[in-house]
Amino acid sequence: MSMILSTPACIIPTKNSFETLTGLKLDQTQNVMVTIALVSLVFHVAYRVEKLGNFMQFVGSTVNTVLGFTIPVMLYTKVEKSPLKIALTWLMCAVIMCMSAWSLT
Repeated sequence: MSMILSTPACIIPTKNSFETLTGLKLDQTQNVMVTIALVSLVFHVAYRVEKLGNFMQFVGSTVNTVLGFTIPVMLYTKVEKSPLKIALTWLMCAVIMCMSAWSLT
């Protein structure tokens, strides 16, 4: 029962983020379609994942890489004006992301 009642607390912010990222304002039909798509996606991921630990490792490694390396690089490129420093920073970020993806195998 608690899972059913907590679903709107997860779906509504996700739809709001979708509207913000796409710049669209969803009408009633689009709102229902996006809700159905989100619930279906979550259901299929939950149904297909056999080991929750492996899935959590994958999610943790990708989110931590983005938070730890990609976002600081994006903020640095907003401040820094030298094209060479920006290119080297993005190159290092790509190398670190590849190394973290390689460590999953």
